[in-house]
Amino acid sequence: MLSAVLFLIAMTLVFAPATRSQVRGSTSATVVVRVEAPDGGPFDGSADVSLSSGGEGGAQHEMTRDQGQAEFNGVSEGLYYVVVTAAGYKEGEGRVEVGQQMGGAYTTWVRLEPEANTTNATGASGKPVLAPKAQKLLERGVQALRALKFDEAQKQLQAAYKLAPGNPDVNFFLGYTFLQEKDFSNAEGYLTRATSLDPHYGDAFAALGQLRLEQGDLPGAQTTLQQAISVDKENWMAHWALASVDLRESMFEDARSEAEAAVQYGKGAANGAEIIIGEAWAGSGDIDKAIDALNSFIRDAPGNSSVPAAQALIAKLTSQKDADAVRAIALSDLARSASSPANPPDKASPTASSIPGMSTTEANLSLPQWAPSDVDKVKPAVAMGVNCSLPQVLEKAGAKVEELVTNVANIDATEQLVHERLDELGKPVQTAKVKYDYMANFVEYASRTIGISEHRNGQSDVSVFPANIATPGLISMALVFHPVFRDDFQMTCEGRGDWRGRPAWIVYFRQRVGVPGRVSAFVLNGRVYRINLKGRAWIMADSFEIAHMETDLIHPMAEIQFTLQHISADYKPVHFAAGRDLWLPASADLYFEFRRQRYHRRDSFSRYKLFAVSSTQVINQPAETPPAHP
Repeated sequence: MLSAVLFLIAMTLVFAPATRSQVRGSTSATVVVRVEAPDGGPFDGSADVSLSSGGEGGAQHEMTRDQGQAEFNGVSEGLYYVVVTAAGYKEGEGRVEVGQQMGGAYTTWVRLEPEANTTNATGASGKPVLAPKAQKLLERGVQALRALKFDEAQKQLQAAYKLAPGNPDVNFFLGYTFLQEKDFSNAEGYLTRATSLDPHYGDAFAALGQLRLEQGDLPGAQTTLQQAISVDKENWMAHWALASVDLRESMFEDARSEAEAAVQYGKGAANGAEIIIGEAWAGSGDIDKAIDALNSFIRDAPGNSSVPAAQALIAKLTSQKDADAVRAIALSDLARSASSPANPPDKASPTASSIPGMSTTEANLSLPQWAPSDVDKVKPAVAMGVNCSLPQVLEKAGAKVEELVTNVANIDATEQLVHERLDELGKPVQTAKVKYDYMANFVEYASRTIGISEHRNGQSDVSVFPANIATPGLISMALVFHPVFRDDFQMTCEGRGDWRGRPAWIVYFRQRVGVPGRVSAFVLNGRVYRINLKGRAWIMADSFEIAHMETDLIHPMAEIQFTLQHISADYKPVHFAAGRDLWLPASADLYFEFRRQRYHRRDSFSRYKLFAVSSTQVINQPAETPPAHP
């Protein structure tokens, strides 16, 4: 079934709930595994439950749900072994015998025992593992924090702190909550403790730097924010806050650089930092660049609370011709907006911030999430006054994709896959790593349909993937722009942005209403569920190669409990023939939520070999890494 699906659909996600050896005939039963906590009550954490017959075919896996229960359907007669694994607990075992009387339910109980020194246990991320009750309290607190319900967040997080005072995540989120409430004394204590418990906690250093800035301690803020960037160079919140520090210190070039880094790494979440770019140009006395940057801010962040201030500054700058007068205006505005111990932000307004362009709404986007933001929630910054010809971009990008499909008969590569099951905060609780010899070829049909056939280690079935969840077809994401599929989508050129320092056209696409999805699908129990996609592509302005793509579901698929799928793929040039380069995926990150379980997969491709149509000669083997861009 899998190979047939791959010929019909470019990209699929296939879930295999049971192996053929476990479902035989037309009669079957249900096995219910009830996982108990050490005290005998229902286990309220997340546990992986496997059911196997001991024969060929491997094990069937389910995650515990309400009341610590996992349910297996379609189980045939026989003796089955149960293994339960959960972070911080010893492996639990049990068995159940399914008799000849089919159609009923068979229940078995497995009680978990904590591992020795559970409080110091670490998970796949290397950070301390929380006991289930503390983990649930932490997750509830973070959910309340994201909803700006600070009292509820504080209540849940303080309860988690009583159970796990040495956990860096608990300390960070509790400190961050107090920071949003302007309770600087409590915020400082918890955030400092978080950085002590984990010296590589970039978000904690960034929050502590913001705290120093709110207190008017500019040297202290600068030092702490630089620490945040040293451990996490893409921490856009730290870059944004540091830009604010540099602006107040009249270090205008540094302020622009940090604000530009915030916009780049924020991928749309930090467009508010563009106001600092405008203020910095004004501080340098450059009227035209200041006005351009401020207009970009107003366009890219229309709902930002600082838009009126930007408009007022534009009006002042427009009336001036003298650079010294412009600098005086900028410095005067900075003096009025800067906070100090004598003039702190209003405590009664948690959304107040001394960082230009930032409110709690923007700040909350920086909170750790288990999956990246939806493409509709953030919009990347684009250049002012640059026209984009959508027909030209689509024609030339489509020709590049068409060239790949037409001229390359086979693709051979080394594929490395990291599979993670995540908690609410995006921390891995289970990890598996596999490596494949990957081979694929595109197939064109007379019915104007294109498919892709893939083999990993010579196999094309679900069993080669971790957790019985197959994610084939990632290499074919760019087929969205192939002339065969392109008209299935509404496409908009949002403007000229940049990708890794190089100009790139940014194209937004969305499945047309009433047009069935043909590029992606979810296969469950042999049934195909078509996926309607939306997304964004970065297409190089000089070569029209697709350099980066991101996609999301248009709507959750509640009928199969498939509620989220976000894919982010980077492409690299692969040398083909006569000096030509074809761009293929270097890596792809896939986040998805299925049956209330969260997963992340990191797929990396290297050692590409391309075989030309009607040729058995290997054209070339490219470098394993793409050339570095400035």
